[in-house]
Amino acid sequence: MAHNTGAGNRARAPDGFRAGLLLLACLGFCLSCLLRLSASACVALVAGNAPPAVSEAGEKYLRLTALFHTLCFIGNAFVGWYRGSGRVGIPVWGTALHMSIRVVPSSLLIEGVGIETVALATGMGWCCVVVFLNGLFRLPIHKSG
Repeated sequence: MAHNTGAGNRARAPDGFRAGLLLLACLGFCLSCLLRLSASACVALVAGNAPPAVSEAGEKYLRLTALFHTLCFIGNAFVGWYRGSGRVGIPVWGTALHMSIRVVPSSLLIEGVGIETVALATGMGWCCVVVFLNGLFRLPIHKSG
């Protein structure tokens, strides 16, 4: 977006955004699958000789968040669109939305439910941010840079 805007070619920006969105969605999906399949190896890499309970919790967290990682990548495409068009406040609101959705349920439910709460709250946050950013993107006032 910023490159096309700076070059005075705003008409090309939506095509570049769509191409970038598709690439990020595909990359996010592939990396999500890889993370889901390699969760135990990733935890072993970071946790080393941690107690089994720590490794199990890490694997649960990674496998659950992997289901949502594609949404994180899609959200980043929208963030790039808004930042590139000079509307940096919109991603800030998206981040505040994500953090609110992530922190509140995590802090309220982690004792009773466990690490799964944090993973699912993270995924719900990414989902809500994508809905928020995509909804704004579809408004006519946000289409052009």
